[in-house]
Amino acid sequence: MRLLFLQPSNAVILLAFGYLLLYGLFFVARVGGDFMYARFLHPVIPMMYIIGELSLRKLFAKKKRYLHIAFLLLLVLVVLDKSRRDSLFVEDNGKRKPAFQLAGITDEYWYWTQTETMGIDPIKANELVGRQLEYYFRNEHVKVLLRGQASLGYYAHFSECIENAGLTDATIAHLPIENRGRPGHEKSAPLEYLVNRGVHFVFFRTPYDTASYRRVFFRAGGDYARAEMFFYDTHLMDNLHRKFPNEVAFIPFPSYLDQYLATLNQKKKEEVVVDYTKFRDFYFRHNSDPRREEQFTAYLQKHEH
Repeated sequence: MRLLFLQPSNAVILLAFGYLLLYGLFFVARVGGDFMYARFLHPVIPMMYIIGELSLRKLFAKKKRYLHIAFLLLLVLVVLDKSRRDSLFVEDNGKRKPAFQLAGITDEYWYWTQTETMGIDPIKANELVGRQLEYYFRNEHVKVLLRGQASLGYYAHFSECIENAGLTDATIAHLPIENRGRPGHEKSAPLEYLVNRGVHFVFFRTPYDTASYRRVFFRAGGDYARAEMFFYDTHLMDNLHRKFPNEVAFIPFPSYLDQYLATLNQKKKEEVVVDYTKFRDFYFRHNSDPRREEQFTAYLQKHEH
C-alpha cells in the first residue's frame, strides 16, 4: 500500500476513490438518497473526473491512440446518457409527462425554467412575489415556513426561514422517518413545533386549518399572494394594516373574537371548548389579552357541571 502512494497519480486516485466511497456510504446512502438527479453527487464530480482521467491515462500510457479513442467514446456515452434520461420524462408521442410523475422525480432544469404553467417560469414568479413581500416585511422580524420555495425566501429576505423537510432546521432534520417516501421529503415539520417556534406564515400551500381568520392576502402585481397564519402576532398585523391598508387583507382577530364573544352564551359548551383550544394556540398564547380570555374562562367555569 505504501508503494502505491509513492506515485502521485496513484495517491490521487486512491484518495479520491476513498473519499467517494466514504461520502457515498456514510452520507448519501445513510440519508436515503435524493429525488433530484445526482444532486448529492455534485460536490464530488471533480473527484470522479480525476479518477476517470488518471485511470485512463495510466491504462493507455503506452498506447496513446487508444487513449484518444477512449476520450471520444466518453463524449458519445455522455450524449447517449443524456438522451436516455430525457426519454424518461417524454411520452412516445413527444408529449412531456406530468412533473414528478416518476415517484417524485422530474427534469428539474425543465421544471424551473418552463413557462407552460404560469406564463413565466416558477423562479421568476417567486422573484416577483418575493420582492413585493420584502417590501411589506422590511424592518419586521418574520418567520416563514418554506415548502419547496427556496427562491421565494431568497428574494423576500425573510428574517427566518424554516424549511419543511429539515434542510435549515436541526429539530426537523433529526425527526425519525415514519414512512419511506419521496427521498429528501420524508420528514415534515409538525404543526405544534411550528407554532412553538413562532412561525408566522406559509405561502401558497394547502391549508393546515381552513378557518377564515388564518388567511392573509398580500397584493403582488395584479394578483394576491395567499398565506396562512400559524399564529396571530398583534404587533406585526397591526403594523401591516397601518402601513398597507389597501395591499394586505386579513381578518383582525381581536374583532373576530368580539363577534364570537357577543354570542358566547348562545353556544354549547362542547363547541366553546373546541374553539377556545384553537383560539388559545392561535392567539392567547402569543398575545396578552386578559379581558377577552377571562370571558372564555368564566364561561367554562360556569358550565363545569
